[in-house]
Amino acid sequence: MEVFYEGGLNSFEEGDILGVDYVSPIWAISVGNLNWKIDWRVRFGDGLLTDRAFADTWKIFRSWLILQVHPRFTGGYLTDPAVKRGAINRVTGFIDYLLLHQDKYKLPQFGLSALTENDVLNILRDIESHADEAAAFYNWKRKLAQWLDSVVDENEPEIERELEKNKELQENDLPIEDWVLTPDSEKVLRWRAALSVKRLYSSKGHPDFKRHYSSTKISKVLLKDTLRGQAVIKPLYRELCYAPVERTIREKDPVPVRSDDVRPTEVTVRSRRRAFFSLELLAEAGMRIPVDVLVNCKDKRGIESKSIRALGRYATVPFKHLMAGIRNGIDMVYDHSEKLFDAYVCVLSDAIKRKMAPAALVQSVGVQHFLSKDVLNLGVAEWSLSSKISGASSVRLPGDARINETRVAQYFSDFRANRGMVELLRVMVGAMEYDFGAMTARRQGELIDLTPQGALDETGRYVGFKNRKSGAHGLRQFELRPAPPLCRDIVELSKKLHLNLEQAGVKMPPHRLFDLPGVAGIRAVSTSTYNEALDAFCDYVSFGLDSKGRRWYVRQHQLRRFFALAFFYGTKYGNVSTLRWMLGHSDAEHVWHYITGSVPGEILDEVRSYFLADVLTSGSWKKEIEISESAFCKLGDATQTVFGTRNFSLIDSDTFELFIAGLLRKGLSVNPHFISDASGKSYRIAVTFSEGWPR
Repeated sequence: MEVFYEGGLNSFEEGDILGVDYVSPIWAISVGNLNWKIDWRVRFGDGLLTDRAFADTWKIFRSWLILQVHPRFTGGYLTDPAVKRGAINRVTGFIDYLLLHQDKYKLPQFGLSALTENDVLNILRDIESHADEAAAFYNWKRKLAQWLDSVVDENEPEIERELEKNKELQENDLPIEDWVLTPDSEKVLRWRAALSVKRLYSSKGHPDFKRHYSSTKISKVLLKDTLRGQAVIKPLYRELCYAPVERTIREKDPVPVRSDDVRPTEVTVRSRRRAFFSLELLAEAGMRIPVDVLVNCKDKRGIESKSIRALGRYATVPFKHLMAGIRNGIDMVYDHSEKLFDAYVCVLSDAIKRKMAPAALVQSVGVQHFLSKDVLNLGVAEWSLSSKISGASSVRLPGDARINETRVAQYFSDFRANRGMVELLRVMVGAMEYDFGAMTARRQGELIDLTPQGALDETGRYVGFKNRKSGAHGLRQFELRPAPPLCRDIVELSKKLHLNLEQAGVKMPPHRLFDLPGVAGIRAVSTSTYNEALDAFCDYVSFGLDSKGRRWYVRQHQLRRFFALAFFYGTKYGNVSTLRWMLGHSDAEHVWHYITGSVPGEILDEVRSYFLADVLTSGSWKKEIEISESAFCKLGDATQTVFGTRNFSLIDSDTFELFIAGLLRKGLSVNPHFISDASGKSYRIAVTFSEGWPR
């Protein structure tokens, strides 16, 4: 390795990233092929950070940033440009955090030297509680909501006029449980009006909404006194968008599936903590750093990591519903998808030749003109059913018309009778997502990133993913995982669809595996389209309901548990032969090896705790698990201590599941015990405790 720096080890005023003098108020940063500027002339106290009165604090901030690529911190060796950028951005984020909280910590008066242990732990709590930079460093969600409230308060007459004039503001089919900012529909409607009054909506550039707001313009207002805040990617809160590109509706109320909090990975937390505590090194250059405070806080966490994970926990779908979905999905993919895709290509191809919109073409000549006998026999009779649900949104906003229940009932009758071609295609993509997602157990973002051409390796036997949870230094790792036969077939279907559309001259976004056929053409896959397709599939197959009549509209994180759940419930439902067929494996032990190699350990532990809580509270444990009398007594002792009972059926199932999750971290084991017999290898789920229990 090559040493890149030969200056004094205690000098933090120069580095190979800096294209101007250290004392310049505007820095030019160059890392790899990227160049950007940092303008230090931001508000600080009653003046600017660059004012002479704040020279000490400004120097600390500048040197802290340079330190990230300085040999005293890196060991003196060249690092990858992406690693450098990540290190610089982390510290810039911390500086922005301190700028935004300068009054709270009295930084203009006392600088960083006055920070207390409580201050440092508060900072760490905020930074460690969120995965994305916008939330961790800038508290964007709260800041945006507060700003929208202020706009509404300051512009009440204009807001009322906008609501009266623009009825489209009421249009958004995003389910309320997927809203992030607030579940208050009245507030969301007024916020939309505020954005409209401020002319912050755009009609271009978004695949899912005709009207979406500009985070960039809002950032210029809310984060103008930060170094990097305006450039940081912000989440688009879809409840603030309106006029969806295609109208969708769900048949039932949904079972709530999750909270909206997402914690960072341990790698991210370690990287951020290392960047923050690097401040300590600046004391070597005589800067006023609260070294004792930093040393005392190094081994303390701002927030306990496992408690954050619990906030984002997804409800586990009852296994019988998941299994039924798999079977329905397999049937649909193999029986109908290729024929429907071919018909869709035929419509779009002819529309291009005649220079007409697909919907206008079909209205002119009839959809039957483009369909094979097999597709006609399915019942397809219309291009789309969307006109039948105009004004029948499943998301009701104040002032919106009442749902026409008769119209909705007719829509779902036609929907299941396969009358609408676009709706049936949406179901097909949902079936592909369901099966592929269940079998690969990957994150939704990783599946969205897949392309038809690049999903499989050269052998066609492995699926390649870029891990959404970064590895060392914040870089995304490329991983190969075995591709079950059904996954390979789904890739080939998508590849053929995209190739045929391209050959027909259809304009398309960059190819993605789960792009969605729409009324006007292919829609680029996004979180919205992905979930729309899953919802359509769940409604089409009448996916299971809970005790309140709400439907389990499945999400990918829940599907990640499928294979593990199928294995643990294998002795009860006889699923292992189905799993062996899906995976192409010969026996149960091979299936288990696939599961442990593909399903993350955290998901496996969620399945273990769900399964054990279920069989113990239902009273069927004697048939479904192996547990010694000693282990059973230990489990009873633990529940007696916490819940005051040894009768598992008296304990709330959700609470019991979380309790067992805690026991798994302390020495409880729930794993298969394989048995060789004449028919091969069978297994039972064994429940044991480690030696030395309890710990």
